[in-house]
Amino acid sequence: MAGPKNKSSPAPATKAPSAPASPPAPPAPPITVRHEDVANAAYFLWLKRGGDAHANWCEAERLLRNGQKP
Repeated sequence: MAGPKNKSSPAPATKAPSAPASPPAPPAPPITVRHEDVANAAYFLWLKRGGDAHANWCEAERLLRNGQKP
């Protein structure tokens, strides 16, 4: 009769010391958009698709702050 098998797991691999992580980059400053630019963009969104003035204004602001053209 065979005795219990003694299974030993291999020793865990050791990691080489790593360099300390660099601090995260500071966030980019928010892009400011002029009231006139948002108004124009919102107007053109309204011409293109109609809809709610407030929704078009918010969409125009979002697009301009992301560097996109409405």
